[in-house]
Amino acid sequence: MGGRHGEIRSRIDCCLRLDPNWPTLFEQERTRIKNALGSFVLAVEHIGSTAVPDLPSKPSSTCWLA
Repeated sequence: MGGRHGEIRSRIDCCLRLDPNWPTLFEQERTRIKNALGSFVLAVEHIGSTAVPDLPSKPSSTCWLA
């Protein structure tokens, strides 16, 4: 990766240990999404690394809407 004038830049994504609050935080987000979208959404599912127990993850949740 190069920047201006050959400057080298790197991006490091930080992974964290499982936060036991992630499932609860996602449930709160699921409720907010379902309340906002009502009948326009049939399902809100927690996917990605924060949904997998004991998997180091970036501290952001990913969801799938149907």
